[in-house]
Amino acid sequence: MSESSMRSAIESRLSGYLSTQQPPVSLFFENTKGTKPEKAPYVEFTILEGNSRRANLGGSRTVRHVGVLQIDVMWPKDTGMGGVERLASKCGSWFDEWSVKLDDDASLNFKTPRQTTLGIAGEFQRIAVSIPYWRDEKSK
Repeated sequence: MSESSMRSAIESRLSGYLSTQQPPVSLFFENTKGTKPEKAPYVEFTILEGNSRRANLGGSRTVRHVGVLQIDVMWPKDTGMGGVERLASKCGSWFDEWSVKLDDDASLNFKTPRQTTLGIAGEFQRIAVSIPYWRDEKSK
C-alpha cells in the first residue's frame, strides 16, 4: 500500500506546483492516457524502486525501501536552455530534503536532487532530475 501512497503524494505535490505556472505545465504519469503537447513544455515522472531491507533492530519491524524519483522535464527544442533549466531546478527544489508522513503511516524522505541534461528527444530538450529517496514502512 505504501508504494501507491507514495505515488499519490508525489503526484499531488508535483501537479500542484506545475498547475501554478503560467501557462500551466502538463504532468504525465506512467501508464496513463493523454496527448502530450507538441510545442509546449511538459513533465513526466518515474519511480525507480531499489532494494528493500530491515531498517531497525528489536520487536517492531521497519522495512526501508530505497529508490530514485526521476522527473523528466521536456521543453521545446531550439528555444534555449534557460526555461528548461529553470523548470527542472524548481521541480527538483520541491522535493529537496522533503519529508512527509504518508496516509498509511509510512514515512517518505527525499535527498538532494541532481539535474542531468539528456539532449534532444524528438522535438524537445530533455533534462532529468533524479532525487534519491527512502520510504520506511512499519510492520503490524
